[in-house]
Amino acid sequence: GSLPIHQHARAYQTRSGPGQGVRHDLAARRGAYVHVATGAATVNGQELRAGDAVRVEDEPAVEVTGRDAATVLLFDLA
Repeated sequence: GSLPIHQHARAYQTRSGPGQGVRHDLAARRGAYVHVATGAATVNGQELRAGDAVRVEDEPAVEVTGRDAATVLLFDLA
């Protein structure tokens, strides 16, 4: 089923291996919430493990690089 949220948001999922990365550009006045679901990843230089999350604000982009095989969820928020 679906879960309503009361905010303009977009949700993304990525799977990456060690050293593989993705970049998500953020529009002006938008932030992101990034959750590492499995494995380990670096998010804008900060090392995170499964279960960790970080809020990204006042940045032009979010860069996610796998440290292990990782599944990462990114919520682009207004």
